[in-house]
Order: sequence, then structure tokens, then C-alpha cells
Amino acid sequence: MAVPDPAPVHGGGGSYPGPYFSRVGGRSKRIESRVMDEARSRSDEVAARAARERYRGRPMADVPPDAGISPLLGPGEAVRAVRRGAHVDRRQPPELESGSGLAGDLYLTSRRLVFRGRVVLDYPLSQVDDAVLAADRLMLLMRNGNALTVEAGEPRLLRVEIAAARRALRGERAAVEAAAPQP
Repeated sequence: MAVPDPAPVHGGGGSYPGPYFSRVGGRSKRIESRVMDEARSRSDEVAARAARERYRGRPMADVPPDAGISPLLGPGEAVRAVRRGAHVDRRQPPELESGSGLAGDLYLTSRRLVFRGRVVLDYPLSQVDDAVLAADRLMLLMRNGNALTVEAGEPRLLRVEIAAARRALRGERAAVEAAAPQP
């Protein structure tokens, strides 16, 4: 015999099917989780939209490097964004595939995407072919056919930040090529 869920418990009178209720059963927890996920997604979209507008008019600001990334930075390389507690999964051709889900910190620099967890991985921004958002995960498609799936806070904003860093890097390279003497 099925036992019905108890009445919602919350701060006010009556039943309120919103994020501030709790039930013993799992259904209510799933609804609460979905509401919170939707709120995070909306907030992330607003932040991404604002960043898109901001980066159209000016370059990204540098973030002070912490002890985790400082020794890994090259000359003239700057940190642009950091995501703590990121999860990455490397997708490679089948012959190279291995269990590759990792957790750690993700750094976007002026030249690379650097993951620092139990291993250090780095991906040059020049090798990123596309960035696709799917179910709050960011998939980075690389020119060599590999892919990197990133689960991190504010994935929409991260996608905008990666695009801005890639655009700035292309601009730097174009300026260097234009300044080089022509034969």
C-alpha cells in the first residue's frame, strides 16, 4: 500500500509548492533542486549577457594569480577567470580514451585554459574550435578532434569569457604579424 507524501512544511500558512518547502519524499527535493537550477541558469544568463556587452567595448580585466596558477604562467600571460571546483572530462579518439573525469580548479588565461587538479592539463586557446553549451555543461571542441566537457559554476559566463580571451589572442597575433617586416 502506497503511503501519500505528508503535507508541505514551510514558514507560512497553506501549501506553497515553491523552493522553500520540504517533504520527506524525494519528489519534493527534485522540484526544489530544479527550481534552484533554473534560478542559477537565469542568473548565469544575465551575467553572460552583461559580460558580452562589456567585452565588446573593452578587454577582460586580469585576475590576480593565486599560488595554484602562478608557477604555471608563462611570460606575459595573465589570468582572466577562475572556476573553483570544476569537473572536466576529456573526450578523445577511442584509441586514446581513458577514464578521465577530474575535479579541480579551472583557470582561463590570456593564452590557455589550464585545469589544476590531481593532474595539470592545459589547452591553448588557439586550439579551441568551438564552445557549445549543453545541459549546463560547456563542451569545448578542439581542432585536433578532441573535446573537453567542463562542469563549472556559471557555464554561460565562462563561454563568453573564453570567447573574449580567444578574440583578444587573435587580435594580439594579428598585430604581431602586421608589425613583422614583409619580405
